Amino acid sequence: CSELRRSWGADEATPVALYVGRVAAEKNLDLLVRAFQTFRTSHPQAPCIVVGDGPRRQALQAAQPDCIFTGAHTGEELARHYAS
Repeated sequence: CSELRRSWGADEATPVALYVGRVAAEKNLDLLVRAFQTFRTSHPQAPCIVVGDGPRRQALQAAQPDCIFTGAHTGEELARHYAS
């Protein structure tokens, strides 16, 4: 969805880092942050999109202001995020 990608600041050629899942300590979110930082060295314009919610969302969102947090999605809206 080009409209959704634009809302993330990405055009059709911009790679996007996407995490979909519960935002909780057991999901090894530190690895997500490190992986995104490494990804950004090769793709400085790439956004990091976090789809999901959980007890660590507020802390992660405060610590990672460059990431886009969309909250939880299901059904067609979730599929749209994956496809984009």
